[in-house]
This record gives sequence, structure tokens and C-alpha cells, in this order.
Amino acid sequence: MIESDRIRSISSVDRSLSLRDEEIHYLRRVLRLVEGSVIEITDGMGHLWKGTFHSSRNILFTSLYDNPIKIARRKKPLIGIAVVTPRRGFDDALRMSCELGVDKVQLLSSEYRTSQPEDRFCRWNTIIKQSIKQSERLWSTELIEIMDFQEFLISKASNKSIALSIAVSREECIKDVDFLIGNDNRSLEEIWLIIGPEGGWTLEERNFADLLGVQPLSFGDSILRTVTATVIATYIMVSSRDKLVING
Repeated sequence: MIESDRIRSISSVDRSLSLRDEEIHYLRRVLRLVEGSVIEITDGMGHLWKGTFHSSRNILFTSLYDNPIKIARRKKPLIGIAVVTPRRGFDDALRMSCELGVDKVQLLSSEYRTSQPEDRFCRWNTIIKQSIKQSERLWSTELIEIMDFQEFLISKASNKSIALSIAVSREECIKDVDFLIGNDNRSLEEIWLIIGPEGGWTLEERNFADLLGVQPLSFGDSILRTVTATVIATYIMVSSRDKLVING
């Protein structure tokens, strides 16, 4: 994935783009490309171009910015996971969720979990970029900076184009996660599932979610780790949306 402003700046004369060190490493060491190898390039915003690994530090585009070989519309509704980040394991959960197709990831703080170090946000954005390359997705995942749990609920709950649910465990008469995506939600812009910390939600947090009318959902009888719930929720939601689009 290469940022759209860099692709837009390519000269119509030589159509060459200079690569950064990490991009050269990825093409040579990970993909094992040699000079002249054909590659596909995306900007993470639904556009796809073709080019060649032109030299040790450049790629040569076969077409310009305004003439991609493919343009993909973003699937709706957008799938969002809001998660209280755990101390360990979130790197892998984020990587897998991106490969599966999550559209947005909102970082949360709650009473049982506070904010992560600032350098983690940069690291997680790098992981997203790597995951988009690996999975060859045309649309990138958006990582949203950390926000207090209650503030996040307030910002979303009153928006009629957004469905908002919270993951809970071992509560009676609670619907399963696959309830989130269905014909009733076809016209929504975004669908969010909120996943809590390892220690669970406090009574105050659950009561606040209930007050705002946030739908509680269950993953079944087992109590899952935050990272496990994040990946499973992404898989269920993206798969259900894709089936809805196909049958649509």
C-alpha cells in the first residue's frame, strides 16, 4: 500500500515512484521480487494500479493516478470494533482483524484499563499497513486514537445510521454476535461492537450502556480473552455482511 498523495505526484513523463527503505525491504526480502517483476499497488482507498519493480529503489507505474485498473466501492455498512486494549496480544488481534476485513478500530480506555503508551499508536498503524499489504485489501483499516468508553458511547448512540452493541458474558436472554448483521441493518452506515477489558465491564459501565440503549450481545457460554473476541467478532461480522451483499 502506498499513500495516494505519493501516487498522485508521479510524473506523467517517467511514471516512476521512489521507494522508502521499508518498502524496498518488503518487496525484496518478503515478496522476493527482482528487477522487472510485475506488482500491484493500492492506496488503501479502493484503487488498484499495476507496475514493475523498476530498479533497486523505484517502481514504474503502467498508468497514472487518475487511471487505476480497478476501483472498488467500500462495502456498507462499515464494520467497526471498539476495544479496550489488553496489555498483551493486541498486535496479533489487530493484524488478524485487518486481514479479515475490519473497517475501523476504535481504541478505548475503561475503569479496568487505562491508555497505552503513545508509541503504541504508531506501531499499530504500521501493523495495519503491513496487514493490508499481506491481504491485498483495496480499502485500509482506520485506527482511531484512544477514547474514554463513556465518551465513545455518547458520540455514537444518538446517530440513527449507526448500530451499537456491547459484548457481555453469561447474561440471560442475550442475542449472539451474528445478530448484528441482518436485513434490518442493511441501510446503516456503520455497525460497531464494543469489546471490554480482561476484567470485564464495571456495573457502572454496563448501566451506562443500558441507559443509552446499547444492545448487549454474547459470544456464547465461554468467557473469551479480549484478543480472541476481537478476531472472532470481526470474522462473524465481515462474513455476515459479505453474505448479505451477495444475497442482496
